Amino acid sequence: MKTKKRLAMKNITTLFVTSLYVVSMLCGQTPEVAGLPLSYFLMLILAVLYAVCWIWNIRRGDSGLWRLEHRPDLVVLALIVWNLLSVIGKMFQDPDTGAIHYQFQAGCIVLGLLYFELKEVKAINGWYWDMILYIGLIVTGRMLLEYLCGIQIGWKSEVMGDTGRAASVLLPGCLVSVLRYCFCRDRMRSVFYLLVGAVNFFMLFLNYNIPSLWIMTLAFLAIPVMMRPTAELVKRDMQMFFLYGFMLSNMSILTNYTPWFSRKPTFSLEHSVYLEMLLAVGGMFFFRYWDRIPDNIDLNRLVLRKMRRGYLLALRLLGVVFAAFVLGGGSWAEMQETPGFSVGVTLVKSFALPLHEAIESGKSGWSCCLANSGISTFFLLLLTVVLTTKMRSNHSFAKPQTAGCQLITLAFLAQTFFYAPDIGVLAVYLLFGIMAAFYREQPERVRVTVLHLNKEMERNEEKYV
Repeated sequence: MKTKKRLAMKNITTLFVTSLYVVSMLCGQTPEVAGLPLSYFLMLILAVLYAVCWIWNIRRGDSGLWRLEHRPDLVVLALIVWNLLSVIGKMFQDPDTGAIHYQFQAGCIVLGLLYFELKEVKAINGWYWDMILYIGLIVTGRMLLEYLCGIQIGWKSEVMGDTGRAASVLLPGCLVSVLRYCFCRDRMRSVFYLLVGAVNFFMLFLNYNIPSLWIMTLAFLAIPVMMRPTAELVKRDMQMFFLYGFMLSNMSILTNYTPWFSRKPTFSLEHSVYLEMLLAVGGMFFFRYWDRIPDNIDLNRLVLRKMRRGYLLALRLLGVVFAAFVLGGGSWAEMQETPGFSVGVTLVKSFALPLHEAIESGKSGWSCCLANSGISTFFLLLLTVVLTTKMRSNHSFAKPQTAGCQLITLAFLAQTFFYAPDIGVLAVYLLFGIMAAFYREQPERVRVTVLHLNKEMERNEEKYV
């Protein structure tokens, strides 16, 4: 009997998470209900209904009360209490002093309640990953209608006016499609994930938010670093990476020389040439190493440790370049072209200045939080620190699902420094952040082959990891 009750609660949890995905990604800020954006109002209703189901389960003796088990729980509880007091204080505010706004405080309360409820999700199964793609295709289709056909639909149309918010909605679909393709071994489903990834990449390029393009590029390099770098994983990651780079390098031709777009982003032909050259150089180094792998070896068991070190080096170098472009700001425009280095200076300016302009035209998520409430921003910053600490202690090469959640969470944290994410999709990122920190995934114990390639000899070593 208890097994049936647990199964019923598991089904309710799956329905709750699925409904949360639908509400988060399909409902926008308008219209408002009781002073709240529609997405937050519906998420509050979902949170209350799920809490009622959980309390009913407690009464029947099948579960226990929610417990404060970790330091992040205390920070979230403090965040909820503070914002409740802020809302109560605003209720007694004199209305003659001006309009009373409490959307930010209400949003913190809703996300805090969802935090405690999503902690009860014991595992993030394949259905949760795929639902991101199914719903994301609806969002992408709606955006493509406006970009390609000029057809405007009122639903979630406010996102289209802000490339940063639109990027925060599009990036989960891009990242999930890449991760699902990397770990899928079924041929038909692999083709589906590849095509969904191509559609999401195309829409991400049309949105033309430069920081999001950098974040997505860094994510490709981070996958073999954060996860066990088997040859099959590296191969599939590179397939998606080359697809991403090939599409990006040809966007200037599509937007400048075809009449297909009602709204055209400004892609540079010069950038396309540089990207194609980088792809050629990267492909040369990659395939030179790949050709050294012996035939008749299981790619799912072959671990490429040396290639992982190469990816780590490339990730650090690209991260340093990205940080230099961001911190340098507008000073890159003052670089003087000297004889012999004019091409290099032009190359640096062509990438650094558009990134600087994109950052200047936007507003980071942290600055938006600080403008609403300094104390709530402090709690959110503290929560980020303690969750990141938990993520680090929970990381393992033998936990691929957890590592995927951690990659998406890190991508979200990077976004908050360059633009304010859409408020609706925060619940989706919240689930991945909780899973990244608390998911007790059963570590994989598989027999792998470690390949040692030296100039003098080639030998294979098999062991359990």
